[in-house]
Amino acid sequence: MIKGMRLRGYLHAGMLLLLATTAAGCLGANHRAAFEDQAKQPNSHDRHRISSAFYADPPTCIVVLPGDGADGLASAEQIEGALSRQLNGRIGRVIHPRERRRQVRNLAVDLHHQPDARQFAAITNCSALLRWSILDMGNYYTPIWSKKSLTLQAELIRANDGIILWRGTTAAVRTSGDPPLSLISLPFAAYKTARFQGNQDEVASMIDDIARRLIESLPDVRG
Repeated sequence: MIKGMRLRGYLHAGMLLLLATTAAGCLGANHRAAFEDQAKQPNSHDRHRISSAFYADPPTCIVVLPGDGADGLASAEQIEGALSRQLNGRIGRVIHPRERRRQVRNLAVDLHHQPDARQFAAITNCSALLRWSILDMGNYYTPIWSKKSLTLQAELIRANDGIILWRGTTAAVRTSGDPPLSLISLPFAAYKTARFQGNQDEVASMIDDIARRLIESLPDVRG
């Protein structure tokens, strides 16, 4: 009787292990397929357009404006800083967000309003404004898989008349997680995913990558 119960217990545990391994294998196949699709078209969301007005009168200075929709995964300060660093390699003068915020307080202007933005540009002798926004942002987490995604759009605007000189859109995705091959490996997969989820360096790296790819479509007009 006891032996029969033990045998049924072993069979039951074996079936659970087999089901977990099979499910993990299916998850692994789906995970690899998704990763391969992303690898084939890493820049499929990158788009940009340069106006002829840019070449007719290239900007000599850019103010990075406050962005919209920055919360949760990424902060506005992170995105503004990354865009400013990349613009320094394309434009002769860039007003960094810290300097912009100081000037805004002193001048008592609101850069979300076009008349104030034009006034700010005139006072600071900066001919162009970089306006940016978050089109999409995601932070998905399961015990064995995690995904962070961010899509940015930016527009370079001539301050005195509002003409758009350049527009660009770029997206980035970072994932982490390995399908557990058995119940024994499940805690290791969960640990790896949780570590990625809490790693702010991954977010900073993703933002830097987006800013670099976004701004690299701008011609170098530093003279």
